[in-house]
Amino acid sequence: MLKKHIMILLAIILLFLSLSPSAHSEQTINRGQMVSDTVPSNSHKVYSLSEQLSKGCIFSIWFRVNEGGYGLVALQKGTETVFVWTVGVGSVIMYAPLPMYYSVFINRNGSYTLNVTSTSFGLGGILNYTFFYDFSDELQANNSKTIPLEGGVASYYVDLRSDDKVSLNLASPSGSDFDMQVFSSYSYLAPSVASTVSAKSPESLSFVAASEGRYFIFVSATTGNGTFNLQSSIAPQASTYEELRARADSLQSALDNIKNVMYILIALAVISVVINVYLATRKPSVKTETKTQ
Repeated sequence: MLKKHIMILLAIILLFLSLSPSAHSEQTINRGQMVSDTVPSNSHKVYSLSEQLSKGCIFSIWFRVNEGGYGLVALQKGTETVFVWTVGVGSVIMYAPLPMYYSVFINRNGSYTLNVTSTSFGLGGILNYTFFYDFSDELQANNSKTIPLEGGVASYYVDLRSDDKVSLNLASPSGSDFDMQVFSSYSYLAPSVASTVSAKSPESLSFVAASEGRYFIFVSATTGNGTFNLQSSIAPQASTYEELRARADSLQSALDNIKNVMYILIALAVISVVINVYLATRKPSVKTETKTQ
């Protein structure tokens, strides 16, 4: 009888383990993909990012953590931890699944992972979460991305010279309200500590680059979600006298080099003609023999 009870107990334990989430599982996720999952207390899950992050981009991650969840999310490059976010109780007491996003500057390109750890604290420590990630792409004349949820954010970067003038026009998806904002001197932390180039605008922004460097454009889904379109144009700064003079000197130098090459080719041609004429005059005359009858 005891043996039978032990066997039943073992069967229940095995069934429970088979239904429980893996304490350490790895999954590959795509940029813009929604991920909803649960991590039990004192365990973690690893998510490999499907695309390589480029150097000098902004990595943004959007989170919604259910009430009672508490944990850490680490952005890692191999075994190195690049940045850690605290989510849930401990950073913000989650009385409701409030959305929030975080961002970090990436200074090395390569493969990255997200390590989500649930911590036993207070209200049980089971971490229920939803997130998606995005990283900045180089700004083009015509840009389009999908933000799949309200409160999410997408980003672009552009390298400018001092006094370059940039115009941006944003078209939000139907029924949604998207805003954009431009930052320069982006720090390692959140955009709130960066230098804001312009105030938020729902439709259009124009600004002149105060200094040479990399600028970031954030598009945020204030209400709604969907695919937006961002048109951009960049008017380069007017060339200074020194720059025009340097270009003229460079062009003159190139013309001088072309002249020198032409002179050399002409000289070689003349030498070739002289040599041929000389060789022709040195040929022996053909003697005709007269046959006597």
